[in-house]
Amino acid sequence: MTGLDLQMAQKVLDSQPFSRLVGARISAFGDGAATLQVDIRPELQQQNGFVHGGVLSYAADNSITFAAGT
Repeated sequence: MTGLDLQMAQKVLDSQPFSRLVGARISAFGDGAATLQVDIRPELQQQNGFVHGGVLSYAADNSITFAAGT
């Protein structure tokens, strides 16, 4: 993923079916960092109203991957 800018990073993210499913977007990308945002919707929460751990681990994993790609 070297040489990506914010616009291209979002295109890469959009090519991932799960990222589209959760509605993820990249709001910052560069200098060894990336900010991934996911709006919290009821279908992404567990029974007690907290964000599901799978969504949290996805966000951490993909953020780190994109940060490494800067």
